[in-house]
Amino acid sequence: KRPLVMTLDLDNNMEILLKVSGGDLKKDFEVKVPAKASDGSWDAESLEGKLTDITARWSNLSEVSVSAGANVKYKELVNVINTTQKTLPKVYISGG
Repeated sequence: KRPLVMTLDLDNNMEILLKVSGGDLKKDFEVKVPAKASDGSWDAESLEGKLTDITARWSNLSEVSVSAGANVKYKELVNVINTTQKTLPKVYISGG
């Protein structure tokens, strides 16, 4: 049986894709966090809400692997990681 894992991918359009896979899931669970309509920036509030929902549904998730598009600025990546760590303290950076 594969372990249950979550990935978070930041794309160059300020959109975030959260994906939970493995475990007893028959298919991957995916949810997108679109950029803020007001200014096109990362939507930290929506991200926190989605992470809270996911960890409530899968309480055994304790970490997330984060990747980013080639044009994502380092500062933006760090901001998203800091937001993620409020819900999931163990965050790993992976190749995108």
